[in-house]
Amino acid sequence: MEVKALLASVEQRMTPEDLERLHEALRGVAGLPLGGEDPLRDYLLALSDFSDHMAEIDTGIRKVRASLDSGDYPQARAELDHLEELRDETKPAPLSLRRLLDWVADEYEIDTTTQLEKIDELDVLLQTYTKLINQMNAELTAQQSLVQTTLSLGTSSADVFIEETLVVYGYLKAENGTALAGKNITISWGWNLTVPATTNWQGMFEAGISFQAGFPAGSAQVEASFQPEGSDSQVYLSSKSQIAVSVKYQPTVITADISPTNTAVLGYVDVRGNLSSTDGVPLASYTVTALLDGSFLENAPTNDTGWFTFSFEVPQTLSSGTHVVTLTFAPTGRFAGSHLTLPFSVNYLETQLNIDVDRITLLSGWKLLVNGTVAYPNGTEPKYGNVTIFIDSTPYQNSTVKDGGSFVSVIELPIGLGFGSHSIAAEYNPVEPWVQKSQAATQVYVYNTPTVIIAAVGIPSATSIGVYLVRKRRKATAPLPTVPEPEAAEPSLKEEFSREKLISMAEQEGDDASIVKRSFRLAQTLIDREIGESPRQSETHWEYFSRVAQASPQIKESLRRLAELYELAEYSPYPVESAQSEEAKQILLKIREEL
Repeated sequence: MEVKALLASVEQRMTPEDLERLHEALRGVAGLPLGGEDPLRDYLLALSDFSDHMAEIDTGIRKVRASLDSGDYPQARAELDHLEELRDETKPAPLSLRRLLDWVADEYEIDTTTQLEKIDELDVLLQTYTKLINQMNAELTAQQSLVQTTLSLGTSSADVFIEETLVVYGYLKAENGTALAGKNITISWGWNLTVPATTNWQGMFEAGISFQAGFPAGSAQVEASFQPEGSDSQVYLSSKSQIAVSVKYQPTVITADISPTNTAVLGYVDVRGNLSSTDGVPLASYTVTALLDGSFLENAPTNDTGWFTFSFEVPQTLSSGTHVVTLTFAPTGRFAGSHLTLPFSVNYLETQLNIDVDRITLLSGWKLLVNGTVAYPNGTEPKYGNVTIFIDSTPYQNSTVKDGGSFVSVIELPIGLGFGSHSIAAEYNPVEPWVQKSQAATQVYVYNTPTVIIAAVGIPSATSIGVYLVRKRRKATAPLPTVPEPEAAEPSLKEEFSREKLISMAEQEGDDASIVKRSFRLAQTLIDREIGESPRQSETHWEYFSRVAQASPQIKESLRRLAELYELAEYSPYPVESAQSEEAKQILLKIREEL
């Protein structure tokens, strides 16, 4: 049953139409686990060799045919000689296969009729191959007895513009140099275009050709071929020749100007230009596309003399600075594309904002008078717009700009605002789109006295707290003699936070992890006190680090290491060692010196 199944599998691939499948299926037959004198093994090996030769003959016939068609007769002769040898080697194979198959049938007592029929089909294919080889041999012998012809080819120019006439000429001669008159020549080029020409008494032919619009620029082949017709086919061999030409589009040029070259948003800009060929011929009824900073702006048609004009309003979205209008002519017909860039400047009207406060030291909950002025660089003042007041980057209140460019606003600092330096900033927001915003800021120092006292004395009820704050507020808004402004200058960082005091404050914590976290918070206090960068409730320690590192680069590396230690103490499940808490204290002192 195994032998029968094996032969059935081979039968499926024994078709003249697919010799390659049969050859692939029989690869590795030599490795079959069969006896040395096994007829099945010998049959499959012989069938493998036969299919291999048949596939090689099929490929060889195709090669000879191609060589004959191209006129390469020496190559065709060499290929035919090899093909005839291969055919002669293969001829005995069908008879040998039939004998081996009869042996297989006797040895394994199976019916091999189908296998024999397949071998007969392959034998018929071999006979067909034999006829084709004989026919090509006869054709080659006849061709080699014909007169060799030579065809030369030239053009009026090595370069040709699209839609421009190019003269193609050449000569047809026999191998002895005799001119062949009255012979038909076919000239082909471009997208399968052809034109006939006939040789004169000198064997010369000539024709005009042109490349159509849309044909790609660059090198292109022009071919002339002679194919003998009628009785000439019994005398002459065919010949052909090729020549390369460079296909080009007519170059174009855009000239234009833009006015004004300096403008403001919502202003109008005029563009005027001309489209022509490089030799000065105006291009009428074409389209020039305009882009503003790469975005579509306008399609401008050219008039009878190639001129075009258009205007546009400067969008409010354009920033102050240089912008470009790009004029583009896309390749059209026989003309190549071209482009031109026109720069212009958009100038916003700058403003200068000054801000002042009525005090620089106060308690949280106090009112603060913020005033200032807005002016243009030439000293004149805007009459419109709003000023937004910020406390530590948080919008707090809006104020309208009055005549003379002045503004005034009274803000109340929130009770509980953190102890230390805080930013009071203002931003001018103009009404006119061509006027720029401006900002200014100042610093105030806040003493959070009410919160400190409440925490210290432990006021027993919300009512008591409210009464206390009201009283403090009344004191805060009383005349200056009641709560005088600090007369002495604020103590310096080194005076207020000595090395001994910082170490003492850090070591008040009971364990190493707490000392590390305390050192990080003390560093935040130093940074807030010195450069006004206070920690925000919404940010992580790494977001705080990034913000402070930009504001004060000299402490970046120290603060980075302290943040790493803080992260270890705050979030890591591993214990903090005394060496790490000692490192944190030393980094704290280093930040004090760097600030």
